[in-house]
Amino acid sequence: MKIKRILIFIFLILGLSSMIMLLIKQPNLIPPKAPKTLKDLAYDSDKRLGYTIYIPENGKLEPYLVLTQNYYKQGNVLLIRKYVLEVPLPHNKKMRVHTMLVVFQIGLLARFLLMNFLRN
Repeated sequence: MKIKRILIFIFLILGLSSMIMLLIKQPNLIPPKAPKTLKDLAYDSDKRLGYTIYIPENGKLEPYLVLTQNYYKQGNVLLIRKYVLEVPLPHNKKMRVHTMLVVFQIGLLARFLLMNFLRN
């Protein structure tokens, strides 16, 4: 009688653990649906499809990331360009910026945003 209870307990634990593993692995077992719109490719929708699209700009294809399918809960898709700058800028080189009140150091990316991006 005691052996039967131990065997039932062991099988119960094995059954529950296998069911939990199936539930955890289930999204990977189901193949992804073919995307029809940009919302289907969004990062928060299904990462297995990949979330990079290519948009032609000046005769060449530029990669864009499809980040969300419901931006600000308005049903809009948010795209962000993968490479903002043609030449990558390191962010750890410092530059002193003088204002009327404070002198502070900023990195190259912040300098680009302050000097070039905001003026254009």
